[in-house]
Formats: sequence, C-alpha cells, structure tokens
Amino acid sequence: EHESASGDLLILEELTRHYTPPLSPVPGLAGAYAALKHFDDDLREHIRKEDHDLFPATLDLEARFT
Repeated sequence: EHESASGDLLILEELTRHYTPPLSPVPGLAGAYAALKHFDDDLREHIRKEDHDLFPATLDLEARFT
C-alpha cells in the first residue's frame, strides 16, 4: 500500500512540476497547488512514521508476547 501511494505521489509531483502553479489568473489555483503539496508532505511523513517507527515497534512488542 505504501509503495503504491509513494508512486502516486511521484506522479502527482511530476504532473504539477513539483507543485509549482502555472502563471494563471484562475482564483484559487495557487492555493490548490499549495494544498496538494501539504497533502504530499503529510502523507510522506505518515508513511515514514509507520515504516520506520510504528511497524518495527509493533513487531518488537509482538515478539515479546509470543
């Protein structure tokens, strides 16, 4: 699941040119790009915490009780 999400984030980052909004008179477009960047950052941090903190800690705890 994390690999799929990470791949999707890379595609989104590429499609948005690293979340750089085009020069456009469209109201809210810069805000939408900023929201996408925030979502990307938040999801990457969530994945990192699960992969590097939560999952290993769960395995250690499980090993203690089995």
